[in-house]
Amino acid sequence: MLKVIDRYIIRELISGILFISGAIAIVIVTTKIGDVVRITTYTQRPILILNLIALIISVNLNLIVPVAFLSSVTGTFMRLSADSEIVGINSLGIPTKRLLKTTLLLATIIFAIMTLVNFYLIPLANRSLEGLYIYATIKKKNLGIEPYKFSELGENIIIYATEASDNLIKNLVIINRKDKSISNVIYAREGKLS
Repeated sequence: MLKVIDRYIIRELISGILFISGAIAIVIVTTKIGDVVRITTYTQRPILILNLIALIISVNLNLIVPVAFLSSVTGTFMRLSADSEIVGINSLGIPTKRLLKTTLLLATIIFAIMTLVNFYLIPLANRSLEGLYIYATIKKKNLGIEPYKFSELGENIIIYATEASDNLIKNLVIINRKDKSISNVIYAREGKLS
């Protein structure tokens, strides 16, 4: 049964984890702000911003939560030590091991949750994020192909063209890097977007 001290430690750790996770998530999303702007510009649908932000955070949960947990544990116990609360707890006859057991219990619960997240949520979020990028690229006129520039469609396809209109591309080169053992390069005088 959880005692008052256990509930106090768990409450402090969880509030720290949530605060630090939010701060790290904001930093990660701001590093991807170019993708957010690009998808919004291409699709003209601002609701996709929330979808993209949720997917970016979901994909990076395996980085965010462990760092937040470690920082929360460190911060909580440093504050307890600085305020002499650990001395007060020990003077009540509660050993320091009791605090560590509560922390390890919370760590075990977070480990179990993160195992499920890594096996199920993150792969699903990765697929959804890739689909969102492809959807945004398709919605953009010319699929994002700009004349005299190398344009990347997805991770493995690069297109270079000298002219790109709404449905016609001229003097194009398509490089497909999906199979690393074979060099797939297509040259064409013109092609149609579909």
